[in-house]
Amino acid sequence: MISFVLTESKINRFAADRIEKSKEEAEKYLLTLKGEPLVALVYDGIVTIDGAKFEAIFVKGFDINNEKGVLLAQRYIPKSFFKKFEVVGNPLEIERPQNLLYQSNTI
Repeated sequence: MISFVLTESKINRFAADRIEKSKEEAEKYLLTLKGEPLVALVYDGIVTIDGAKFEAIFVKGFDINNEKGVLLAQRYIPKSFFKKFEVVGNPLEIERPQNLLYQSNTI
């Protein structure tokens, strides 16, 4: 999956030869979006839960007015020749990362 960044007005995709490189480029771009009110970074990766590894779609979201963002993951089993794509469980809140876009209203 290609990583992408969503704002209220656009979607930017980051194609690369490796998933990790796509995510890195999207994260670099995310840092240039100071002043955007809402931003989300979406990427594919692996999440480990109780020692078990799952493929997952991650969404890292930020609101310019909040000091912390949110990182969510939705586990899945990919489509194969004999099996349909399958969502596993409910979305998980992984962490509340520091919001690099946050603009404090204090003087």
